[in-house]
Amino acid sequence: MLKKSFLVMIFMILSFAGLQNSHAGVIVVVGDVNATTAGNMPLYDNVLGAGTNVLFTRGVGQQGGLFNYYNSLAGVTATASIAPITNALLAGVDLITIAGSFQQVLNYTVAEMNVIADFLTSGGSLLMLTEAANVTSYNVFLSSIGSNIQYTGQRFVVFDVISPVEVTSITGGVSQFTADAYNTLSGGTAVAITQNGTVVAFENTTTTVPLPEPAPLALLGLGLIGLVIARRRRAQ
Repeated sequence: MLKKSFLVMIFMILSFAGLQNSHAGVIVVVGDVNATTAGNMPLYDNVLGAGTNVLFTRGVGQQGGLFNYYNSLAGVTATASIAPITNALLAGVDLITIAGSFQQVLNYTVAEMNVIADFLTSGGSLLMLTEAANVTSYNVFLSSIGSNIQYTGQRFVVFDVISPVEVTSITGGVSQFTADAYNTLSGGTAVAITQNGTVVAFENTTTTVPLPEPAPLALLGLGLIGLVIARRRRAQ
């Protein structure tokens, strides 16, 4: 009976071995406030993933098309709020959208950015679509929420159709991305790159922690079973 119990335990260990804590959410930064054309929506679908609740903080800005698109999806609700960011406001939210108008300065308080940082490390996602000549407030915001993505400070008034996009975990089914005047970005994983630089970048919001490999666990389990068998034989 004891031997059978150990076999069950080893089976459970091996079933669990090799798994990892998966990345539950992402930070996606788009350096263009006009990048919400219909052709770009497949990327925003991927950013939302299985989420159903989207919060546009500080209002919708120039992203009314994206706001309406999310609300058109079955089972998805997008709301806009100008209220201070609190844990209560983010309860049940899957995706925060920072949807600014051109040249809009981000004025989130330290307390609000701390709440957002906690939201992200807990597996929430953030989509930021902002563009300006002066990007200082954007970089302060990103650094404060724990992101490595930064605006380079360069802006290009050109129209670019980026095809193909980079092969990443958030670009499945995305064939191209359109940007119409944009800031370039550094850091994170590039998604859409023009001749001038990266327009869209992302990074995971949670840390992947590898669990023990199957082989060492199997050896440990077999050793334990061997000890049990030897003890039973001595007892007999």
